[in-house]
Amino acid sequence: MLGWVMCKSVAYVQGVSVSASVNSLVAVSLDRFLAIWFPLKLQITTPRARAIIVIIWIMAITSAIPYVVYFETKVFYPEVPELIVCVE
Repeated sequence: MLGWVMCKSVAYVQGVSVSASVNSLVAVSLDRFLAIWFPLKLQITTPRARAIIVIIWIMAITSAIPYVVYFETKVFYPEVPELIVCVE
């Protein structure tokens, strides 16, 4: 049972982490672009930053749901039933 749980959870956490990192880099890049392009207009405030962080994590959590659905444990070789592999 632990193999199945770990197969699903490790893949999901890895997907969430990668997605959150990429989305954070996109948000920082967009912030820097807007700060250079419009130096006196768009300034980030604390409520706006909190909203961006919440949106980043919601996107990361929802975009990694297919990892939970499609990863499963299978016996790789029928001759060796003890060898269980996590596959997509």
